[in-house]
Amino acid sequence: MNEEDQESIAKTNQLLKILEEAELLKQEGTRIFTENPQKNDQQLIDAREKYLKSSEKLVTRSTDFVVDPAVKNLYMDGMKSALMNASMMSLKLKDFEKSVETLKYAKQFFSQSDDTGKLDYRLAASYNGLQLYKEALEVLEGQKNSKDPLVKLEFNKAYNALKKDKKATEKEKDTYAKMFNPDTRKEIAKQRKEEKVKQKEEETQQSEGSIVKYLVGALAVAGIGYLVYKNVNK
Repeated sequence: MNEEDQESIAKTNQLLKILEEAELLKQEGTRIFTENPQKNDQQLIDAREKYLKSSEKLVTRSTDFVVDPAVKNLYMDGMKSALMNASMMSLKLKDFEKSVETLKYAKQFFSQSDDTGKLDYRLAASYNGLQLYKEALEVLEGQKNSKDPLVKLEFNKAYNALKKDKKATEKEKDTYAKMFNPDTRKEIAKQRKEEKVKQKEEETQQSEGSIVKYLVGALAVAGIGYLVYKNVNK
């Protein structure tokens, strides 16, 4: 065995040691997550921190990992696992921005042959949580016929919300088009003027009606007073 081979084996052993340390961090995160059945936020935060530290430990030697066929797949699997677990903690915390960030980062470690269904579902759920419905639909575009109830839930949530937004946007666009279109501004101004005139006429009529009612009431009172006076002085 020549010196070059010995150096290569030594480096691979170093990388295996790092993989082991990263796995222990990931296991610690899982222990924290599962130790209390009634999950609390601090528990989820602590578990997420362990998962992220696991991925950070691996990525410090990423260049060495990807060029070493003996450990490359172990490295890729370790990164996917740690980051996916971290994203789950963020989703449970409703920290959707962090979840999106983590999942986008995780996606680069998935190969074309990998199943990205779980990643896509979590990314769509995160986008829905941020009310970014268009982005959620784009993520689930290839799974719109999925029978998975969770995928269907997120797809329908995004689709229905986007449909409502579209109607609101169309109405808004129509309003602004009328407001800023030279051909319709005069018409709108005319309508508003007519509405003001009509409103003023109604107010005048109401005022006149009130005066008439007052006069009728006053005359009635005067008439009753006169009759009383007349009867008293018979």
